[in-house]
Amino acid sequence: MTGDALHRQQAAMDRARLSLLTASDTLNLAGIYYLQDKATGSDGSWHSLLDESLAALQASEQAFARFERLSATAPEAADALKGSYRLFYDGLKEQAQGLQRSDSIDAFFAVPIQAFQADFNEKYLAYQALNERRGDDVNVRQLAAL
Repeated sequence: MTGDALHRQQAAMDRARLSLLTASDTLNLAGIYYLQDKATGSDGSWHSLLDESLAALQASEQAFARFERLSATAPEAADALKGSYRLFYDGLKEQAQGLQRSDSIDAFFAVPIQAFQADFNEKYLAYQALNERRGDDVNVRQLAAL
């Protein structure tokens, strides 16, 4: 793998991760506003936050699809990261759809999203460490070729 290919793969994952974390944060805010609306008799302050969260999920999915294409022959750390990403993404999607479809906060408590996020963070750090080693290997090979 070349240094450029490694960089493109890493950049795609970074975009997917950033959008996924943005979706998570915004969805949490939507849940808080939802509960506040229910407590005060208001309605609707959470809808725009939910829309933002869904848009961030879509952006994450697009970046992740690019990452998958770029890492088709990736080592185990990328495969583990892909599975963990999917669990975290699907969990957020389930929470968002639960809030959207049933006008209920129940999905927030039914989905173990903190565990999914912790696992994703762990796999992401392992992937980062592997990429550092792979980048070093690429640099050594390039220097040796001079």
